[in-house]
Order: sequence, then structure tokens, then C-alpha cells
Amino acid sequence: MSNENVLIWPKQYPLLLKGLLEQNGAHILDALEQWPQCEEKTDVDGLTLTILPPMFYLLWQKPAEPFQECAFQHIFEYEDAEHQYVEQVLVHLKAQLEQNEKVTLLLLERLAQYVNFTTQFKHFSLVSPACLCLQLHYFNVLKVLLENGLVLSEQDILTLWQDTELHAVLLPYLGKAVKQTSSLLETITERLINGEDYFGLLVALQHDETDLTLLEKALLAHIRDDSAKQTLCKRFLAQGATGTVEDENGMTALMWAAKRGFIDVLVNQLDEAVLKQTDHENHTLLHHAVMAQNEQCIALLLKSGVDYTVKNKDGLTAYQLAVSLGYRNVIKLLERDFGIKELSPDQQIKRIRLVHVLHALACWLLPIQLFFFFMPDFDFKSESSFVCTLITMLMLFYAMSLKRCNLYPYVRHPWSLSFIRGVSFLSLALQLMMVVVVVVTALS
Repeated sequence: MSNENVLIWPKQYPLLLKGLLEQNGAHILDALEQWPQCEEKTDVDGLTLTILPPMFYLLWQKPAEPFQECAFQHIFEYEDAEHQYVEQVLVHLKAQLEQNEKVTLLLLERLAQYVNFTTQFKHFSLVSPACLCLQLHYFNVLKVLLENGLVLSEQDILTLWQDTELHAVLLPYLGKAVKQTSSLLETITERLINGEDYFGLLVALQHDETDLTLLEKALLAHIRDDSAKQTLCKRFLAQGATGTVEDENGMTALMWAAKRGFIDVLVNQLDEAVLKQTDHENHTLLHHAVMAQNEQCIALLLKSGVDYTVKNKDGLTAYQLAVSLGYRNVIKLLERDFGIKELSPDQQIKRIRLVHVLHALACWLLPIQLFFFFMPDFDFKSESSFVCTLITMLMLFYAMSLKRCNLYPYVRHPWSLSFIRGVSFLSLALQLMMVVVVVVTALS
């Protein structure tokens, strides 16, 4: 019990109760017209005094005893004789109807002819009508209130859902009675992560079976958490979630699954559209699996047909990303089991440079050969021609083999490099002509 929160039972309550029992409209209207303003105020002693609409008092039926567990300390303003009358008629009604809940149902049914419950739901209270029904085990009363427009707060629905007996009562009204907010979704997701079974509530909150936004958002929120569970993710998918909703970085739940290594989450979701999805960094599912160093996930994605040549914003394919991060086991897997081997951007530049250096050296060998050939005092003219030509042929053969290799980057080269390649072959042709001249001269 709280000594700081006091619920005032207005002096008009006995008249209202009498009017409802006798079905005397004059008494009921008089009580309702004279009912004090519903408010909450704090007096000089720090006590919070609360007056609520009549409906709340009919749920309690009579002031709570001091020893009863309650959010309020109950104080009535009417006379002791009237209090005794309230006690007596309630005992009489209970004897006739056998249950307190049936008494409340009767009183509410008659009150509904004179007041609109929706206006009474709006007033502040430490105890909401829904939670009060749960506390009193008035499940049929709760159903009546929901039928009359009771809106459940976030705390209401989370508290009510803990009682499995209430699920059947709540399910038909969740679409209208629960105001969906991002806070509610976060709370449900957090409780799911903590092992509490709110999954049925999340599914039930969907207004339309074809609208899976709530499930998608909850799945994404769950799988992003470090304590995410693969079994719970599978439950989301079994209810129709696809895992394709993106977060602020463009990552979908399936990308997070690849990052977490949740193979069972991915296995039945890998269609062509999913395999082509990229985040804001242009990372594919394969990039995320590589960054997670999850070899099983990498193998699954490659067997499913993911395009391993897609590059991220840094210009790296999944293989090149593994190389840049130094993930040796991943590199071995890609090369050994799938025959994937690529060069990093730096290695590509080095490969292009090596090829054209060889072509440039081949160009220089022609003037060197001519220099020795026309040197008057040089006695090894024929030998030098053969050696220079052979070296040129070997260098160009090696350069051509490097260029024809699958690892050579097929990018557009500047015209100057193309010119060097052309000159190198012209140089080889001239060297071969000189060799032919030397051979013919020697034979003649």
C-alpha cells in the first residue's frame, strides 16, 4: 500500500450504486451530475489525492481495506451508515450472482446506458482499468471494456500478456486496442532476447497477414543484438518474415545472419534477388561472410550462386577483401574449393607495371643489339645478336603470359602503354630480321 497516493470515494457513490441496483434513472443521473471533477492533486502534506470516474469504483465495488495490496489508500467521504449500506447490498448481490465479477458486469451494463465508457478511460490513474481487471481476475469485465473502446497502453499489454489465460481474451482486440509504437516494438524485442515468450504477441499485433513490417523490424532488431539467437530468428522466418528490411547502414537481417554465421537462417532464403543485395558500402552477403571468417557460410553462398566478382566501395571483391584483411583460411577455401584467385588493387598495379617494364626493356634491346653489331672492334657480333634477340623473345613471351593470365586486370590502359607494347613487337621483328641477315651472311 502507498501512503502517498490516496483514492477518494465520493459521497455520491452510494446514491449511484443504489440507482444502478434499483435501475432508478433519477438517482443515477443525480449521482453522475454531482460527481466531483476527476483529477489528481497534491495537498500541503505531500499526499496525492485522486478522484476517478465512476467506472473505476464499480470495478473495486467498495473501498479497499488498509491491509489490501493496492496502489492507493482508499478513503470514503460518505457516512458510515451509507458505507454499511454499500457493504450489505454487495453481500446480497454476491449471494445472488455467486461471483464478484458478475456483480461488476451487472453494474457496468447498467451504467453503460448513461455514460460513454470511452470518456472515462481517458482519465489518469496509477492503476489502469486493464491492470485492475487483471489484479481482480475480472477477465470477462476486461472483454467488455475492450468491446467498449478501451485502449491498452504499452505497459498494459506487456503486463496482460504474461497471463496466458488472457491470450484468448486479448487476441480479437489487439488490432484496435493496442497503439503500436517503436517503443513497444523495442520492448518486445528486448524481452524476446531475454528469453521471455512474447513472440505470439508480436505476431498477433499485425493488423494484416500480408503486412509483415512489424515482424521484419523485430527480426532486424533482434539479429543486430550481440545476444541474438538463431532459433528465434528461424521463428520469425517461419511466420513469414523475409529478412530483407534494411537498417540505417543498408544491412538486411540476412546480411547480419551472414555476419553472425547463422547458416540455418540463410539456407532457405537465398534466392537471386537476395544474393544481389548490397548495403551502403556495396558489401554483398559474401563480403559479410568473409569479414566474419565463417567458412560454412561462404561455401553456402558460393554454392547458391552469389556473384563473387562484385566489388565494394573500396573496389575490393570478397576474395580481395580476404587478402587485404589477411584471412589465410578464407583465402585457402576460396582458392582450393572454388578456384577463386584475384589480385588486390596494389597487386594489379604491380602486375601491369611488370608487363610494361618487360615491353620497355624489349624496346631497348634493339638499340643495344645495333650498338654491338656496328662496333668496329667487337668480335662477337653474331653472338650478341642471337643473345639480344633471345632475351627479347623470352621477355615478351613472359609479358604475354602474364597479360593472358586470368589474374591480369582487364582495364583500359593509357595510349602510352599501348604504344610501348607496339614498339616492343616492332623491335623484336627488327631483331629477328638482323638475326636472319647474320645467318645468311655466315652461310654465304
